[in-house]
Amino acid sequence: MIKDDLTLYAALQTEDFQNLFHLPLSEHAFEQFNELHTYVVALQQTEMADKWTYIWGNAIFSSVKTYKQLSGFKRVDPAHTWLWKSSCQQKHKVFFWLLINDRLNTRGLLRRKNMVLDSYACEMCILQREESLRHLLFRCNFAKNCWASIGIFYPLHLQPLQIIKRMKRSLHVSFYMEVIILMSWNIWTQRNNWLFNEVYPSVQRCKNNFKKDFSMLIHRAKKKYFPRIELWLQQIS
Repeated sequence: MIKDDLTLYAALQTEDFQNLFHLPLSEHAFEQFNELHTYVVALQQTEMADKWTYIWGNAIFSSVKTYKQLSGFKRVDPAHTWLWKSSCQQKHKVFFWLLINDRLNTRGLLRRKNMVLDSYACEMCILQREESLRHLLFRCNFAKNCWASIGIFYPLHLQPLQIIKRMKRSLHVSFYMEVIILMSWNIWTQRNNWLFNEVYPSVQRCKNNFKKDFSMLIHRAKKKYFPRIELWLQQIS
């Protein structure tokens, strides 16, 4: 929230409940926002003053109880662990962290930030769908063809994290995360080159750039990946 000490009464007096939070919200945070809004609107106001209490049932702070609450209920998607254990360069890891947390500056995200653009549609295909993260990297025809060029196929109805997990299972290699990260990166750079440098997107160029990045990654790859990683790269040539 924008104001940490905001009272429930003040929140109920706010005309636009969404203005109480920092924008943009991730998909998960937006779901939580809708749940909170439904709960708050349903509350019955009384003359009693607001009272702050902690989740353990009293107004006395305890660092020990705070730690137990935070560590006991922390849920992290396995994709985060796969990401940081990969052999990719740091810039690729940071990029992919933004991806799995829906923080890449797609036009859809800029729209949620209330940024005014001439168009919010994807420029990589003719479908004129909003350029969301899910569309740009997985549902757009250009993206699908880029993934297919290295032999990766997936159901379109799944969410990004579900698609990543499905790719993991279909690749059948221990360096699956390096493959997923670098192809995502090259789809993203093709999009940026088209928008900012007027370089027309090409599936073949995307594949070639992927192979170039992957061949450089081999020099920093884990020993357990060899010789399978070199054979895999040769097979997609």
